[in-house]
Amino acid sequence: GEYKDDRVHGVGVYYFANGQVYEGRWVSGKKSGPLLYTVETGQCFAAEFSDRDLLWCERLDDVAVAGKTTKGDCAYDDLMALVTAARQMAADAGTQAEQYWAKDGE
Repeated sequence: GEYKDDRVHGVGVYYFANGQVYEGRWVSGKKSGPLLYTVETGQCFAAEFSDRDLLWCERLDDVAVAGKTTKGDCAYDDLMALVTAARQMAADAGTQAEQYWAKDGE
């Protein structure tokens, strides 16, 4: 995938060996901003990170019903647009590699 200064950087999807998946943005190797986090059971959470620190996390179903996060300032549609972009980048990569990245202009 894409790297900047030898660190993952940009919008992408990260697949863990245990079945967890992060879909969102990384800046200089750190999770940054809103992302979708799927646990091994398939349950999805909206979350936001800053410099690897978790700022908030909510069940995606709750965010979808409300139309936005209650703990952060992220609209459901904006989060899903980011996730859709990340998934498209992964699909465009056309590989089954563990990590997929795409430059997002940063």
